[in-house]
Amino acid sequence: MSRKVRHGGQVIDCAVLVALGVRADGKRDILGISVALSEAEVHWRQFLTELKDRGLHGIELFIADDHAGLKAARRAVFPSVPCASAR
Repeated sequence: MSRKVRHGGQVIDCAVLVALGVRADGKRDILGISVALSEAEVHWRQFLTELKDRGLHGIELFIADDHAGLKAARRAVFPSVPCASAR
């Protein structure tokens, strides 16, 4: 999702990266939120790496839109976790 933010006295578009998790009991948790300059792979990779470094594990499936940057970052950080498209 894209939002406008004030940065250095200017209003610019930024991406808001959000990771949600669903527990076995169906309860949802926000795993992380990050504001980045874009949804490019480099930003998704940094976000996913930070989640992994904080101890995120046990992921069984990624469900995401068909964004190339997110797909590449997921393959780099969580290569064994399959991904399904949310379309």
